[in-house]
Amino acid sequence: MKTLLKTLLLTLIITLLFNCNSDDAKNQQPEGYYLETQIDNTDYTAKPETVLVDYYQDNGQFMTITATDYDFRQITMIVNLQNYTEGSGTYNQDTVNFVFSIQDSDNGVTNCQWSTLSGMGDAGTLTITEEDDTHVRGTFTFSAGMLFADGCLNTYNSSILITEGKFNAKKT
Repeated sequence: MKTLLKTLLLTLIITLLFNCNSDDAKNQQPEGYYLETQIDNTDYTAKPETVLVDYYQDNGQFMTITATDYDFRQITMIVNLQNYTEGSGTYNQDTVNFVFSIQDSDNGVTNCQWSTLSGMGDAGTLTITEEDDTHVRGTFTFSAGMLFADGCLNTYNSSILITEGKFNAKKT
C-alpha cells in the first residue's frame, strides 16, 4: 500500500511539472526575430528573415511590420505614426490597418487579402512593448474581412480571426 501511494504521488508530481512546463514554454518568446500567431486556430510561424519593420511617407508617415511564412502567407500591420508613441503603447484599428494576404508561390501575386479596412473586420489591437534602434517587439490580435479573392473563397472564409500574435521585428 505504501509503495502504491508513493508511486501515485510521484506520478502526480511529474504530471504537474510537465503541465506547468508546457504552459511556460507556450508563453516564452523565441530568440531572434520572429512572428507567431493563430489564424482561425491554426499556427502561423513566419520565416525569421522576413519579420521586418520599415518606415515610409505617403500623405503622412507610416510604419509597417511585415512577415511571411513558408507558405507565402503574409501578415502586414500598417501603423499611422501621427498617433504613435515610440517604444510603447497600444493601438487599435483606428490607427493600424491589419492585413493578411496569401500570395502565389510561383509569381508572388497576391491571390487573397483580408483587412480591417474591409468593413467586415471589427477589432484589432497592436501593442508595442519594446523598441530600440534595431527592433520593435510586441503583440497583436485582429479580425479581418476579405478585400478580394482570386479563387480563394472555396478554401478560406470571408473573414478571419488572428489571435495570440507576438513578434520581434528587425528594423530595416
